[in-house]
Amino acid sequence: TSRSVYNSLLELKVPKESARYALPFSVHTAYTYTINLRSLINLLGLRLCVRASPEMRCLASNIYLAVRKVFPEIDNVWCRGYNLAVCPENDVRDSPQGKDCPFKNFESDIFIPTKKHVKAGIKLKPFNRNKSFNVKEALLKKWSEI
Repeated sequence: TSRSVYNSLLELKVPKESARYALPFSVHTAYTYTINLRSLINLLGLRLCVRASPEMRCLASNIYLAVRKVFPEIDNVWCRGYNLAVCPENDVRDSPQGKDCPFKNFESDIFIPTKKHVKAGIKLKPFNRNKSFNVKEALLKKWSEI
């Protein structure tokens, strides 16, 4: 069986992360890793975007929620556009799954401009942090349950 092949590989001192390729893809695998704050902010900035794959958004959402319990200051971290106050995505702010970015509506008080908007010198409305927090919370709840 694949399990006996896996166990044989472990006995031969093959690392677990390599030996697991002998197992079927549906076998539950647990990961443990360490990350520093800068790398965590980068990971969340990339993976809490509507353009990230649903699985990665789910993982990032759950990491975010777990970290927030011990480090509440992380509430000011979200997608790269939110973190930088300028979205680097320009014309591709919709996800492949058809989900629009909640921060792309120019008329909204939670609009985050793209680099093109900034270069064009558009006038921005004041950013509504409370509303953006509520939007983030709703997305976190939705994405963490995928």
